[in-house]
Amino acid sequence: MDRCPAGDASRRDDLHLLGLLSRCLPAQRRAAHRSPAAQPAGGGSAGELRRRPGRARLAEGERPRTHLGGIARHRDGIATRSLLRVPRGLRARALRRPRLARGTRSPYGPAVAASSFDVIVIGAGAAGLAAAAELVAAGRSVLLLEARDRVGGRVWTRREPDLPAPIELGAEFIHGHAPITRALLARSGSSSIDCPDLHLSLQQGELRPRDGFFVRILQAMQRSELLAREDMSFDDFLDRLPLSAEERQSARRMAEGFDAADTARASARALRTEWTGDILGDTPLSRPRDGYERLLAALAAGLPPERLQQQSPVQSVRWSKGSVQVAGECLGAPFEAHGARAIVTLPLGVLQQTSPTRGAVRFTPELEAKHAALQRLASGPVVKVLLRFASCFWEDVHAGRYREVSFLHLPDAEVPTFWTQAPAHVPLLVAWAGGARARDLASNATPADIVRAATASLQPLFGKGLEVARQLEGYHYHDWQQDPYACGAYSYVTVGGDDARETLARPLDATLHFAGEATDTAGEAGTVEGALRSGIRAAREVLAAAPA
Repeated sequence: MDRCPAGDASRRDDLHLLGLLSRCLPAQRRAAHRSPAAQPAGGGSAGELRRRPGRARLAEGERPRTHLGGIARHRDGIATRSLLRVPRGLRARALRRPRLARGTRSPYGPAVAASSFDVIVIGAGAAGLAAAAELVAAGRSVLLLEARDRVGGRVWTRREPDLPAPIELGAEFIHGHAPITRALLARSGSSSIDCPDLHLSLQQGELRPRDGFFVRILQAMQRSELLAREDMSFDDFLDRLPLSAEERQSARRMAEGFDAADTARASARALRTEWTGDILGDTPLSRPRDGYERLLAALAAGLPPERLQQQSPVQSVRWSKGSVQVAGECLGAPFEAHGARAIVTLPLGVLQQTSPTRGAVRFTPELEAKHAALQRLASGPVVKVLLRFASCFWEDVHAGRYREVSFLHLPDAEVPTFWTQAPAHVPLLVAWAGGARARDLASNATPADIVRAATASLQPLFGKGLEVARQLEGYHYHDWQQDPYACGAYSYVTVGGDDARETLARPLDATLHFAGEATDTAGEAGTVEGALRSGIRAAREVLAAAPA
């Protein structure tokens, strides 16, 4: 795969992909009046730290939890009008609406009795929203099913009233050129902010700029002919390259932190292709000015409200050529829906579930054509905790050395990476670990334990004159590994998986189509751009297979 900037022909195709999609986006005034379904669920300020006893694990049947300031809060959504065929005795419970204050306009459209659609889209993350928007713009009848009580999937933006920056529990950055992401941001009335390219790394007890170290690693990887005949693990590849021990260790930590990869399993070919492409190219790293929520809310607002069904986890999919029957629960009541085709945007970790656990989907017949691809891809673990402080204290120490810094890298720390909200001056630091380090950290720790590990990892930068933990006011954390509708952060390729993404993306009998970041074959896997692109690609496959 090639992540280099697209040529002229490819850019024209990007604009064509955006053509249908942009027509279904509402005007800015409509996007501002979003339905509750498009709003970030929960939110508010992080409270004081409290230790929650026990391990951060879900008991059988327990709802996933999100931790704000260490307090576990169950995520309860609102009941919406249902399109789905519900058994008569359960219909009243399934269709119950929330009470609206007098004078409040109902965000729900009229009831639609139909339970048969041109296309059923499973999952309302970035890929599912993009696919549904493209299909609706082309005049297809679409049902978009989402298990959660919010849209976005692994994108989850929260707000604190007195904090001038979004709280991104999931995806946060824009990598590379990302033309679809940037065009949709502009269409929604937002824009992106470039992050300063200032990385400081703790080396031999001293913070130094990371200038040049990564270039040497990339040059050694590019010049090597070791991968011409066969793939190998990234660990084996590094051991054979003419690099110093420090450079090998830095490359391993990069693969863990950036790709959430287990370097003993990760494909050296795939990582070399990725690292020499657009995603790590000269384009500045940036983030959406108002958070990813605004982009996805605009996509959701462009859909007929009755066609987006939340709190409706799909449990089974029966399919044959030209026919799909989906069954699950809507607000606790069983439902069925029928379509000529379906677009499956389930995360890789969910697709890989084989036992009848919460969040798993049973396909009949099984997806035998996908088994090899699913075995050659992995869903990487991450730990991301957002630390809210009383002030930007790091800007006032060491003669303001950290005032404009974007990233702090602490290679030997339990939590090795931190970033600021630069160029904005916000009392928020994001602590991050990926790969094996994240797995080990999260497996035996409560959220409060993870916060303590993060502040302890930061402490050596400030010496004994300033206690980091005392500056902390609260935190935000979500366990994506234990979330049954995510089962991990994002995907990477394991040894021998050269064509795994392409195989996973391939439609079955022009009936089941697949989208999501793990299916991206344009070099953007693991990103929101890759998810959006894959959703548009799957929608176009449907339109090509069944022209109006």
